[in-house]
Amino acid sequence: MLAVADFEFKDTSGEVRDQTAEHEARLKAFGVALQDGLSGNQKIDLVALPCQAEQCTIKDPGLVDLSKRARTVSVKYLLIGQVHKMSTLVGWVNRSAGFERQ
Repeated sequence: MLAVADFEFKDTSGEVRDQTAEHEARLKAFGVALQDGLSGNQKIDLVALPCQAEQCTIKDPGLVDLSKRARTVSVKYLLIGQVHKMSTLVGWVNRSAGFERQ
């Protein structure tokens, strides 16, 4: 079973124009595409974290709290990540899947 936390967004591009709204929309679309892609895989049992209605990222509420919430729904893996915009043309998706030892 896998739970997916919301991904963070980090912008170090230094661009002058405020693109916060566009970044939030793209991050939301990325999250939907990620969830849809994972849920479409029959080999993955996707479970929602209890915090899905609120902020649910590695930054807020944080890794310790996310891990506790993941344990409450008995998942074995927790996927966390961050989209990092380095410039107008360069971006990265950093991700990590943690395994909870029994």
